[in-house]
Amino acid sequence: RYRRLNLPRAVLAGCLVALLLASFTRSLWHPPATGDLAVHFLDVGQGTSTLVQLPDGKNILIDGGGRRTERFDPGQSLIAPFLWRQRIWRLDDLIITHPHGDHYNGIPFIFARFRPHRLIVNDDPGEEPAYGNLLDDIRRTGIPLQKVTAGDLLLQTNNLRLHCLGMPGLLDGSSWSTNDRSLVFHLQYDRRSFLFPADIGFASEKRLLQSGAPLQANVLLAPHHGSRTSAGAEFIAAINPALIVVSAGQRHQGTLPTPNHLGDWQQHKILPLVTARDGTISCRSDGNRLHVKTFTGEYWNFDEATGSFTRAR
Repeated sequence: RYRRLNLPRAVLAGCLVALLLASFTRSLWHPPATGDLAVHFLDVGQGTSTLVQLPDGKNILIDGGGRRTERFDPGQSLIAPFLWRQRIWRLDDLIITHPHGDHYNGIPFIFARFRPHRLIVNDDPGEEPAYGNLLDDIRRTGIPLQKVTAGDLLLQTNNLRLHCLGMPGLLDGSSWSTNDRSLVFHLQYDRRSFLFPADIGFASEKRLLQSGAPLQANVLLAPHHGSRTSAGAEFIAAINPALIVVSAGQRHQGTLPTPNHLGDWQQHKILPLVTARDGTISCRSDGNRLHVKTFTGEYWNFDEATGSFTRAR
């Protein structure tokens, strides 16, 4: 009798729990299609990690780095919490632009928890044993590991294109540094575009310029964190960005980006935002309008007439 009287209540409670779980994890099997492109430059300290949320609901993580110690994992402590806040439980693509720890230190945790459908890397085995161990662990899972090079097209729809511009396929010989062999990606969504050049320096910038690759972009992730060996004037002019995002740690404030770069960008009416100062920087676009928001509460809108960003009031 006791069970019979309480069965409806138990069933109701079970249904409510099931509905809550279904609502909370809906994106596992049906990613929400917003129609907007969102690009988040995460504040991971001295490193780089960028989340790209496509208009159809798919999610791509480009790099997952940051300083790692025995007590601190940037994947567990910084990147994963941000993904969970975006209600992301699985990644479609996970990209490692090159085998340096400040670009992949957090990847082991992210790979284990978010099980991407595909891992994308360049053909550089790197010199760090941890990177080789990571790739070996990933191969054992059976998840596809795809090596890409200059000219490869990763995604294309009617109005969106993710294209690898470099670098390994543009380089000859083994004298090029690991940084200069970084994968470089260009993302175009209707009239708005982003360029992700990882850690390339002057040599690769020059090679990209010579290749005739479509470099123009509204938003640029500063190559090599805005260091003095990257972001040459000719390269920046070819890209003609309205915003340059620098992913760098607080210990490098005043040096990354270099004061010379910062002065040049400001002189050319380019908005510089730095994760060490501004926190995570989020860009959102419907293919025409482009908005930027920082963790510190700053809002910026792209002005088509001037080709620059204006602060939202």
